[in-house]
Formats: sequence, C-alpha cells, structure tokens
Amino acid sequence: MLGAAALQSMEASETLASDAAIADCLARALRRGSQRVAEAACNAIMDLSASSAGREHLAGSAVLQSIL
Repeated sequence: MLGAAALQSMEASETLASDAAIADCLARALRRGSQRVAEAACNAIMDLSASSAGREHLAGSAVLQSIL
C-alpha cells in the first residue's frame, strides 16, 4: 500500500519518505520481520526512493543503516 501511494506522485513519495515514523517502521520491518515482511519493506523503500528528495530523506533515517 505504501509503495503504491509513493508511486502515485513524486509529491506523495517525498511526503511519505520524510515521515520519520514511516522510515522507522520500515527499518524495524527489515530487522525483525519475516522474509515476506522484509521483502515488502524493501519494495516500499525502493518506491519511496524514486525521487531525489525521497532518497535524501531516507538517507538520513534509520532505513539506510538497516539496509547496510
């Protein structure tokens, strides 16, 4: 759902990526979720990073450390 909303428009992607709570939840899903949950979180992160502003917001969040 999150990925679909992010791909709807660049503005939506930037807004969602700038929300610290969303980024934190995605980071937790990567660390503690099942494989299906982690895969869905990865897909959502890729969708959120479609815009340069989205990438910039995600780079400063816990998501980047979780991916690495």
